[in-house]
Amino acid sequence: MSEHKEVSITLVRKRAPHKSVTVVIRKKPPKKMVSPARQMSNPPLPPAAMEGSDTSKVFVATTSGGAAGAAGSLASISILGPVAGMSASGMTSGLAALGSVVGGGMAAGIGVAAVPVLALGAAGAALASDDIGADEAAAAGVGGAVGIAGSVATVSTAGSISGLSAAGITSGLTAIGGAVGGGMATGVVVTCGAPLAAAGAVYGLYKWLTD
Repeated sequence: MSEHKEVSITLVRKRAPHKSVTVVIRKKPPKKMVSPARQMSNPPLPPAAMEGSDTSKVFVATTSGGAAGAAGSLASISILGPVAGMSASGMTSGLAALGSVVGGGMAAGIGVAAVPVLALGAAGAALASDDIGADEAAAAGVGGAVGIAGSVATVSTAGSISGLSAAGITSGLTAIGGAVGGGMATGVVVTCGAPLAAAGAVYGLYKWLTD
């Protein structure tokens, strides 16, 4: 690193009484100049690009958190009921066991299974960005709650057997999973992930309206 250069000049008075004064002049090193070519190769990101990059990070973190939550919910469903496994009977018994945690049945179990997806998705978004306000988080929470209600309603009508009985929920989840080439387990994952998508949509809409 360049240091300051010093130049000393001593002035001596010729008449009596003789006095001398030393003047020290410090010269700062010249500033480093950046060539125009280098500036063009490393241009500063415009605000819109920085905002887009932040949005991408939030999306990836939210999706990753939601996927981890869905995997955890699916594993819980497969082991918590009296009948373990990913068969239709295992899934229905697992959903009933989850629903009993909040005093409900299989339909309530769908909502309980969606909670880890929402929680881990929100945690991922919070870690990826510190620009999420309390009002925006509340809007996303409302979207998540509406999404859970919508998921349960979709399950009750999507299958060949309508309603929220064990047969109706089994039929609905199987139909939802079949729409994307899977079975009942896939239907559970889609149903649990839908509230997170709804939360993200409401959050984006609220942010767009308030910005």
